[in-house]
Amino acid sequence: MQHTLADRGNSLAWLTASTLMLASSTLTLAALSALPLQTIAKAPPDVRFFDPRRPPTRDEGWLASMMGYALSPSEANDVVFLGDSACRAAVDPAAFEKLTQLRGYNLGIVGDLGPDVRLELARSYLSTHPRPRLVVLCVSPLGMERDVPVQWRELRDRCLNCYGSEPRQQPARLGYWIREGTLINWENRFPSSLRKHPDIRDDVFLGADETTETYRIYDNSLRTGRGFMPLWGNKYATRLNRKRNEVSVDPVWSAGVRRLAETCRQADLPLLIRLIPIPAEGSENLDVAQIEGWLQEVAQFCPNVIIADNPRVWRFRPDLMWDGTHINAQGAAKFTERLAQDAKTLITQGRLSGK
Repeated sequence: MQHTLADRGNSLAWLTASTLMLASSTLTLAALSALPLQTIAKAPPDVRFFDPRRPPTRDEGWLASMMGYALSPSEANDVVFLGDSACRAAVDPAAFEKLTQLRGYNLGIVGDLGPDVRLELARSYLSTHPRPRLVVLCVSPLGMERDVPVQWRELRDRCLNCYGSEPRQQPARLGYWIREGTLINWENRFPSSLRKHPDIRDDVFLGADETTETYRIYDNSLRTGRGFMPLWGNKYATRLNRKRNEVSVDPVWSAGVRRLAETCRQADLPLLIRLIPIPAEGSENLDVAQIEGWLQEVAQFCPNVIIADNPRVWRFRPDLMWDGTHINAQGAAKFTERLAQDAKTLITQGRLSGK
């Protein structure tokens, strides 16, 4: 009996010590996390996203600019254009506004970042800005054939960890904020030799040795053009070099577009989908039947989705193309005019949200 009581006493002492150690560790962790979280909470969205140990790349600056605009509730737009780099070069919101009297912003980002980042961009915009009347998804028909390539996954994950709003993303987001806040505080005390300015937004882009372009300059240029970045002339021959002729849609993209449609439906918004034109020269044998059929399926299962041209893939002559997947400034004028016609038709049919 005495032995049992002694064992119980030892167990109680061990439990008490363990509880105290756990409580002490928890308090220590909370104390260590408090300063980084306080730092990151005060940081602007773009600073929060960049790696403070080095200047950002232009692609990082592009994504940060789009997310920064989406999280800034200072402007109201009638139309928001989502898409890939082909969208950024194809949709001119200023020209669109002149044709329709509808104000818009081009939120095109790197296509290889995949549908999840595009969805987060849309959710961020809809959570902070006045509700638009229409969301337009403009992507290259060749841009949805694969999931995120390996070289883009780190940037994709960092974006979702920094900005992610879904409940499943919150643990990763908390870890990212603590780590990023710690790095910012460390950089403030022990500046990296790679950095030239106290504010990372004033550092020249990494790898941009021949220019003096900084994030602030780039962001200002994007906002001046309302996200539109025209491509001039013809970069190289527009023939499409492909191993297979059939154009398909990866299941990840298919699911992502449906999630975007559902996000728009919950906001009581129509989602117009119009594919970016491809070059007529060199695409004669390209089979687009699968992607056209997929578009019809999306419209069938998502009542708020509108498919432009029901759903023909548009082919441009070579002088309107910059390369095999991007149209040039001349082509952008023609494409924007077609989008304006789409919007006018929707207004006439009473299918635009709001006014």
